[in-house]
Amino acid sequence: MRPDETRGTQADVRARRAAREFRAAVLRLEPHARADLERFERIRRRKQRNERYKVVVVAAVVSALAALTVVRILPSRTSTPAGLVPVPANGRIVFGRSGVGLDQRSLFTIAPDGSDEQRLPVSYTDCGEWSPDGAQMHVTASEYPGAPLRPAVVNADGTGFALFDTSAPSNLNLGCGDWSPDGARLVLEGFGGSSTVDGIYTVGAGDGSGLTRLTHGHDVVPQYAPDGSAVVFQRTDGRRGLPEGSAALFVVGSDGSDLRRITKWGSASSSGSWSPDGRIVFTGPGDALWMVGSDGTGLMRIPVNLDGRPYQPRWSPDGMVIVFGLRVNGQTDIYTGRPDGSGLTQLTDTPAGDEWWHDCGVD
Repeated sequence: MRPDETRGTQADVRARRAAREFRAAVLRLEPHARADLERFERIRRRKQRNERYKVVVVAAVVSALAALTVVRILPSRTSTPAGLVPVPANGRIVFGRSGVGLDQRSLFTIAPDGSDEQRLPVSYTDCGEWSPDGAQMHVTASEYPGAPLRPAVVNADGTGFALFDTSAPSNLNLGCGDWSPDGARLVLEGFGGSSTVDGIYTVGAGDGSGLTRLTHGHDVVPQYAPDGSAVVFQRTDGRRGLPEGSAALFVVGSDGSDLRRITKWGSASSSGSWSPDGRIVFTGPGDALWMVGSDGTGLMRIPVNLDGRPYQPRWSPDGMVIVFGLRVNGQTDIYTGRPDGSGLTQLTDTPAGDEWWHDCGVD
């Protein structure tokens, strides 16, 4: 099912979940069937990021200028996760593409400037998420036609596909998610034929072992905090009856503790993505990009005129740009922009298809 402007109503929520279950049943039977691209609202990760430089009185001129540049680009933070280390420069962006005559299950990568597009030899997948070191990607797959979705990994060039044998029950699908900053675990959305299995789960990133449930609810597209201590995700609640949907952002500890809602019901139309300094970007009211602190404070709209609807905003590893899909005149392409609203740049232009599930890796 492709997203449109009426997405977010309760009927749409039920329809999307039905479409996800249908997709799991027919995966690999219909190579050219349209994937339910809005099913997972993926996500991207921001691991082991740069700490925000603090301006000091006694400092070298070059260090002072670098720190001031970061201060100008990034919005003020509510808190900075501890233990962050410098990361490599931004690497390739992975994304999925859909359209008439296109293989719904293939992934593509491009350079950060939109050049050098490459198609990966990966099938039976809906999304790709880079590992912290950029060497691998997590993808979703199934063992055989009709089997539940399970996590898998591939190398950065799409080779070396390995499907994990988890201990998940047969009525549970494990979809898109994120890598922990240390690369040890994957956090994934879970859904199935019964709402009793819906929620956020984690598994070992090496073999899919150690299945652990963090939440119980209609929860999608989780992402780890930069220090790995918490997870942000989007939750819907059909009992709310809001005319524009009942989605909200929640944060939960990586051990399943301290669950809390950080945005108002009906205010989040995408999942969230953590910046290196602890701010979360998401699509919110007015079809705009918004920022909020991990404790729900500091809500602010990013001042950029988008002339369309943004989807799935994700931070680049260095925290200098936000990568997102933008639907303009019925076509969705990949864009980047700075968190202060400047530097809006279109990376793809594919009239015959739409791009989704983008994630920026490290170089």
